[in-house]
Amino acid sequence: MIIHIYAKVSRDLMFRRFIDLSLSENVPDHSSIWRFRQLLNTEKLLEPLLEQINNHLEQNQSLSR
Repeated sequence: MIIHIYAKVSRDLMFRRFIDLSLSENVPDHSSIWRFRQLLNTEKLLEPLLEQINNHLEQNQSLSR
């Protein structure tokens, strides 16, 4: 999954915009993304972050459950 995210960010402008990464900036490698995800898990921040993102998408009618 992490390698898939790396590939998406590398080639998809929408993902770059979502993470505020310009075309001139390098995409973080998959191990950096993995370490960040692990840190979020360790600090118990991943689930609240995902809930916040989903709530935002629902409020803007971008996500339906």
